[in-house]
Amino acid sequence: MIHFLASSGIRIGALDGLKIRNIVSIEDCKSILVYEESSEEYVTFLTLESSTIFDEYLQKRVSLMVRKLHLKALHFVDHIN
Repeated sequence: MIHFLASSGIRIGALDGLKIRNIVSIEDCKSILVYEESSEEYVTFLTLESSTIFDEYLQKRVSLMVRKLHLKALHFVDHIN
């Protein structure tokens, strides 16, 4: 999170409104659309280092979510049997 904020320069309050669709890969970095569809909308960027760290973070989050869904499915199947 620190890399993301420091590299992009966005305010911490802007994080709440960000969606994954607002972060787009461009070559070795990422562009970020901040305050989408507002009069304060602007685009900023992540450095290569921050982009790499962000990608690793997303991979871990997705992996964790898949694991939780798998465990819930197993728990559900156990209750059916």
